[in-house]
Amino acid sequence: MRRKMHNAGKKGQRGQVSIEYFFLFVFLITIFVFFIYFSNEFKRTADISAALENNRAVAFSVAHTVNTVFTSANGAAAAVSVPFGYTISFQPRGIIATDQNNYSGSFSTMTSNVTINITSENATALTIVNQNGMVYING
Repeated sequence: MRRKMHNAGKKGQRGQVSIEYFFLFVFLITIFVFFIYFSNEFKRTADISAALENNRAVAFSVAHTVNTVFTSANGAAAAVSVPFGYTISFQPRGIIATDQNNYSGSFSTMTSNVTINITSENATALTIVNQNGMVYING
């Protein structure tokens, strides 16, 4: 009889070990899933931050040229290039550069007297002209 009880005890212990391995496996899979999820979120956040910084750099380039032309004499003109896929718009005292993913960056200008006349949606070469204190952005 002792043998049978002893064998029955070992069978119960084997089942206990299997359950522990199962819980360990589930725990490791859960940790792995969380790691994959958060690494993707960090990458997405980094990509958005990079896009916003690029958009701000494009807006800075246009705004800097607007400020330079505005502070120059009447009739001053300058050209600036914008990467393909950007839309340039203006709010009072600010240039806004929006990319194809609809992320925007902005930079301030010295004047509110700015008129944008961009005929092509994806113009890459912009001409900025000062006419009697009014700054025109053409493209």
